[in-house]
Amino acid sequence: MAIWPTRDFLYHVYHRNEFDSLQDWQPHDVSVTRKHGRIITKQCYSLSKDMAALHRIGVEKGIVDSEVTSIGKSYWGKELWALKVGNKESNSKVLILGGLHAREWISIEQAYYLAEYLIVSYNRDAATKREKRIKHLLDNRQIWFVPLANPDGHDYTFYKDNMWRQNRGLNFHGQKRKSGNRTHGRLKTTRMIGVDLNRNYDIDFESKIGNDGCFSGPCAESEPETKAIAELIRNNTFNASISYHSLWPAVLRPAASGDDPYLDWVIKGMEELINNAQENLENKQMLWGARLKEYRDKCLKKRKELDISNKESQAESYKKDLEKFRKYEFGTDKDVIGYSATGDMTEYAYNQKQGSHFTIELRPKAQSELYQPSYNEEPHFRFSLLPEDEIKPCFYENLPAALALINCAGQQNEIKTGANKEVQIITGTVDKPAKCQIVRHCWKVFLDWLEDEL
Repeated sequence: MAIWPTRDFLYHVYHRNEFDSLQDWQPHDVSVTRKHGRIITKQCYSLSKDMAALHRIGVEKGIVDSEVTSIGKSYWGKELWALKVGNKESNSKVLILGGLHAREWISIEQAYYLAEYLIVSYNRDAATKREKRIKHLLDNRQIWFVPLANPDGHDYTFYKDNMWRQNRGLNFHGQKRKSGNRTHGRLKTTRMIGVDLNRNYDIDFESKIGNDGCFSGPCAESEPETKAIAELIRNNTFNASISYHSLWPAVLRPAASGDDPYLDWVIKGMEELINNAQENLENKQMLWGARLKEYRDKCLKKRKELDISNKESQAESYKKDLEKFRKYEFGTDKDVIGYSATGDMTEYAYNQKQGSHFTIELRPKAQSELYQPSYNEEPHFRFSLLPEDEIKPCFYENLPAALALINCAGQQNEIKTGANKEVQIITGTVDKPAKCQIVRHCWKVFLDWLEDEL
């Protein structure tokens, strides 16, 4: 029987004054201005209040560092709220990040609710198998959560344009801009508001305006949000990281990891866990919220109206269409999306320390050549248009994989590919192994995680 959560899954806003008089975890109506000027109202939580509540609960339990609440400030001075969870002395470090792109609201919720899940579920006197597993993770890993890496841009998606992607920094394309004691670029007069924070890291960086109109910045780490996260990565050299986004369901590995057998091994486990979680949710009729399920059913109905090849049965055709909606793709960004991003956070983290670093793109994959909704039907439900009732199934379909990645972060790999293709995963470092253990399938323990969870 599930003991978490005790409240509805809703989106977060950075903060509003109206939340000051409310209790922790109490929602309030918030106005959202759509790109074409239409204003709607949503019930939201305050991220600032919720992060403070989690910090207090975690400190009381002894699993959150009392000295860490933020990793820096945004361009307009908002705190980049953070939680340092688990064993603060552990070298098995994980970074969970959301909200680099302002309009990708679900990415913030995936990171935040994972932090809440672990902190609220932690029991020092663990009795059940599940409690003991969570206790093991938090007693032996150091996990940094930064749910909202772009608070200025995210606020702008509520106030002005719900499809805004960048931060809200002011730049002039090519203008000299200081980074420390150095200046970069040539003076030009193209005024740019906003930088794509996931093109602003110091890895294959190019100062340019992309096809989507987003500016990568005048120089690497030109934006305070990027610099704060990059410094966090440099100071901690994380064994693993997840940067959550929402283009369509995919798990993207760094382009530089092509010959990394350990990462091959981990991503295989994540694929198995996500597929298994989706099967569990489908069996309980919980994989989709109401509106996305209605959209999917319209696509399937359209499919049945078309002529079906004699080579495949109705059942096979139906199954293929279902997979189009829920199936995650795995590979590099070029393999899956069709292009290689420059200045990417996941590439930067992998370049700092090879390990299990992934960009995970979340739902929806609500597009089909069989049925195209009208604008009034909110085509594809993408980005900030994703209904609130998709937060819960999205969270749970990714939960076991996230827990497994945290678990695998405790394993420093030493790959041996002899005749028996043996794989040894040793805790600690190759030079100084600590409490050596061989773990062949660090994700297998999470395959049945959702059976008693939902």
